[in-house]
Amino acid sequence: MKTRKIKMQFADMKDSPKMLTVDYPKEEIETDEVKAAMDEIVASKVLSGKEGQIQKSIKAYEEIVDRNEYMINQE
Repeated sequence: MKTRKIKMQFADMKDSPKMLTVDYPKEEIETDEVKAAMDEIVASKVLSGKEGQIQKSIKAYEEIVDRNEYMINQE
């Protein structure tokens, strides 16, 4: 089973990195949509870390995990 996530990295007031993960993103998402979402997050000032509010966007990427389960408890 494959799962997708969008990982967005931000920096706080002392440039400490903070990661935000979206577990179930829509199927077709474009770079400009991710950038716009990140800009809104920064502008909203709702997220903060140990070193203060999130101040800027650093990077974003899609993570795809392919997981194969072993059926060890089935008889």
